[in-house]
Amino acid sequence: MSITRRVLLCAPAVPLLLSPARAQCSGVNITVNGSSQAPTVLAGTPLAIAVFNGPAKPTDWVGISLVETPDDAVIERCYLNGAQTPPPVGLRFANFTMTAPTNMWIYEARLYFENTFSILARATFVVHTA
Repeated sequence: MSITRRVLLCAPAVPLLLSPARAQCSGVNITVNGSSQAPTVLAGTPLAIAVFNGPAKPTDWVGISLVETPDDAVIERCYLNGAQTPPPVGLRFANFTMTAPTNMWIYEARLYFENTFSILARATFVVHTA
């Protein structure tokens, strides 16, 4: 089986390789409450989301999903300006707030490319109740 890949520019001279299942961009990172290493958060509380070195497309977005669910299984989403409508220009770096799910489980914040379900970066976090 052959896989076709498209090469797009993520940042100057940083290639973005898209495959049917995943997108990867060198140097892209997303954190939840300052960590990409599974911080524990309280259910329903604000999550500080930070994106670093994204492709700077206006329709890049972040979704909250249960860990190990399909890429299109999104519980909550917003664009990198923290809103439900995209910013007028793309953002390479972004800081905004989302709300932690209310059920205890392991979740991911996922950075998606240009209104697609191609994931550029993931950060796992654990939700617990008081």
